[in-house]
Amino acid sequence: MKIQTHAIYLIVFCLVLPLLVMPGKSEATDTSFAFKIGYNMFRSDDGWDDVGYLGDDASYFNGRNYSLELDLYPVRYFGLRFTLEYFRQNRRLDNGYGDPYNQDYYNDYRTLTIIPLTVSAKVRVPAPFVSPYFFAGFGFCYWGLFEGDEESHWYSDEEDDDLRLIQENDGVTFQAGTGLEFKLTPHVAFMLEGEYRSLIIDFNRYNDDIELNASSVLLTTGILIR
Repeated sequence: MKIQTHAIYLIVFCLVLPLLVMPGKSEATDTSFAFKIGYNMFRSDDGWDDVGYLGDDASYFNGRNYSLELDLYPVRYFGLRFTLEYFRQNRRLDNGYGDPYNQDYYNDYRTLTIIPLTVSAKVRVPAPFVSPYFFAGFGFCYWGLFEGDEESHWYSDEEDDDLRLIQENDGVTFQAGTGLEFKLTPHVAFMLEGEYRSLIIDFNRYNDDIELNASSVLLTTGILIR
């Protein structure tokens, strides 16, 4: 299955790339690992209305996000950040049937699943208790567009097994953001982070490729261990 193949490639790449970039870890290298969860605070609807998708209030607070992060700091202030993420955007398709003032008129739901793997330059400002940081980078991603019978939110009853894949492809993504590390212990910190992720997907409609903007602003929190 294509999605499983992409997942294997992403995991292997995430494990091997740090070894290629940092072949020798010295005693001075600072390494940290983080698990983060968050939400799409805003997503772009540019181009989606041209293929029948609706841009409305659902553009805000839309879709959950999970990510794993590995940071390698060869020097105190500068390092490399490797992230593997999984996040979703929920979209409604105008099916064009019935009364548009009836809520059942917009009953075709789509879920865009995105799995990016990125490498970024990261600059941090070490401080005793709260350390700000900044990052920017790029990577590759898998995306799949799924259809469902209900709108899929974190609070909905619809299971992932009820979602049916209708289209998938690869893409290139860029990211930039900033965050804060709140030190809880010498080796554990709480993270609060804001991120802008740029992503243009090639959507195939009637054998024509259409560029759709799936960029989004993410707000995440997590635990960092070093």
